[in-house]
Amino acid sequence: MARRSLFWQLFPSYALVVLLSVAAVAWFIIHSVKDFYLTRTEQDLEARALLVKSQLAGFGLESDAVQIDTLCKQLGRQTATRITIVLVSGEVIADSDEDPAKMENHANRPEIAQAVAGQFGVATRYSHTLFKTMMYAAIPIIEHDRVIGVVRTSLPIADVEHAFGSVYTHVVTGVLLIALLAAIVSYLISRRV
Repeated sequence: MARRSLFWQLFPSYALVVLLSVAAVAWFIIHSVKDFYLTRTEQDLEARALLVKSQLAGFGLESDAVQIDTLCKQLGRQTATRITIVLVSGEVIADSDEDPAKMENHANRPEIAQAVAGQFGVATRYSHTLFKTMMYAAIPIIEHDRVIGVVRTSLPIADVEHAFGSVYTHVVTGVLLIALLAAIVSYLISRRV
């Protein structure tokens, strides 16, 4: 009886400590990997915006709006990226997915406001135009030391979550295997004691 009661005092406490430790490590890994994916997506969107910006050299934003819109639609198809060109006023002059004339003013969008202020802007939110959650990145178009417009690129966050999903599955599977091994080792140690 004494031996059995000592076993049941040791085994659950060993198992609980190990399981909590494994769960904490798994939580840290999952959040770190997700942050890594989101950061990489931000960097990727910024790089795409810079490439689009380089393609706009020689265009006048307002005078060549039709050609810029055509270019955005072409680049958007080739890169599977939504591309939007916005004036400082918030008026959309080009968009790879929609008719810019039918789009509302974008001055209140946080990433646009950051880019108009001369910084790299990034935001994640639901798009009422595309009916999905998107990650947006925006960079300023600067001419003669002043911001004249913004290049914004975006991707559905579902793409990021899909890429992250396989990593999540591997981590959870690994945690369950480690938890099972930890329970077995805890059991054996408790029996030995």
